[in-house]
Order: sequence, then C-alpha cells, then structure tokens
Amino acid sequence: MGTVNKKRLAVLNCGHSRTFKKCYDNFLSKVIAPNVEEYDIDVFVVTSNIVSQKTNIKPIFEPKLVANGDQKYNKKTNGIIYEVNEEKLKRSVEHIYSSLKYKLVGVFFAPENIKDNNINPLSWEWFRRGIFSKPYYAMAKMKEEEKKIGARYDAVLRTRPDVTLQKSIRIKNLERDTLYLPGGWVKNPQHYEDRFYIADFLAHGDRKSMEKYTDIHKMREPLHTKVKSRPECSENQLYLYLKKNDIKIKFSLKNRLDYKIQRK
Repeated sequence: MGTVNKKRLAVLNCGHSRTFKKCYDNFLSKVIAPNVEEYDIDVFVVTSNIVSQKTNIKPIFEPKLVANGDQKYNKKTNGIIYEVNEEKLKRSVEHIYSSLKYKLVGVFFAPENIKDNNINPLSWEWFRRGIFSKPYYAMAKMKEEEKKIGARYDAVLRTRPDVTLQKSIRIKNLERDTLYLPGGWVKNPQHYEDRFYIADFLAHGDRKSMEKYTDIHKMREPLHTKVKSRPECSENQLYLYLKKNDIKIKFSLKNRLDYKIQRK
C-alpha cells in the first residue's frame, strides 16, 4: 500500500457474516482486483455477533443462544437467531480476508442485540437498526483511519459479505453528488416510489456522497411516500432519502441476475 500516484479506496464490507467464506473469492475477483491498479485499497469488515437465518438453512456457527419469537421472516418460515463468539469469528474473518492486494484495516462488531431482531420486520426501525446501521458504523471506523494516516479516501464502496457478483465493479470517473447502485428493474412496482428500484446492499461513490449514503442511519422517521405496499422498506426509503438530498443515481448493475445473496 501507499504507492505514489494512486488514489485511495475504502471498501466497507458490512453485514451478518453468514457465507463470507463461500463468497470471498468472488469479492476478491469482482471488487478488489478490478480496482488495484488505480487505488490503494483498505478494507473494513463490519459485522455482528448476531446471525439470523431461516429455519430451513443450516447455521454456519454453533450458536451460543437461540432466540424464540423472531419476527424477521413470515409465519411459514419463522426465523432463528444465533449469537456467535466474537473472538472466534474475528479470527476466522481475519484469516480469510488476507491478501497482498489490499490492507485489512480491521474486523469490527457493530453493536447489536437479540432484541433488535424482535421488532416489526417491515418497519423503518427494523431497516434503520439492521442493514443501515453497519455501513454507518463502518464509516465512523473509516474516519478514524483517515485521522490516523492523515489522508482522506477518494472513493468508498459498500458491499456485504454474503453476496456474489456476476460483473466486476470498477470505480472510475466518479461524478460529484452521485451514487452508483444496482437497480433499474422493477418486479413489484407497487413497492417503490416513482416505480424506481435500487438495491440496498451495494453502493459506491466519492467520499462525500458515500458519507451522505451512510447517514441514512440517523433518519429516525421514515419519509413520506405514496407507496401503500411496504412503504418503509429499505430500498424505497433509500430512494426517497437520496432524492431528498439531491444525490443522483447511476446504475452499477442493471440486471437482477448480476448478483446473488448466498444465504447457505
């Protein structure tokens, strides 16, 4: 790291650990490799000691605790939540995320409790505490690193450890006040304002735009929407939030088949 004339890229890999071992090679080939020539890359892994899954999926970790009454999934597939050993998980992630292509700044655990998963899974508070909390926490860790090294990142990418991509994400020619996200297809247009769909798990842009993106976690109440079906879902609220804050949207992936969430 630290090569002269290279820009700096922070990769925020945020989410429940789940299938991170299975997805790592894809992360290396589709996210890291396409950007190593132009950027010095620092990776921040932010996860949780909570892993929530459906009952028909084999747990990755031996649970310390199983919580009953989880509302994350519908009644036909009631979810179960595992509390995993942080130190053991950290060592495992550090072992897997080892490469000369980037620097692993650290493996961090965002504050999360079993009770955080026992609220209405279609409420804004569910998404605020869940999917949007870890990128916000990762951004805070990134800022700490900037102070430590005395330099700011030129670009930031957010992804999650249980996703695989069919296409590479190459970060170049970033426009100001713009975020690059998967989207454009709409399977259920009634769920989304302006019939506009963007995915919530992958985003990149310049530092300022990505800081605004992660600040959605600070939004305590959902934005008003004309949508009647799932109005507070993460994708719809993210679109409304970016629109309200004058952040333009460009598509990094344009086909639903361009990615897969690996849940088992």
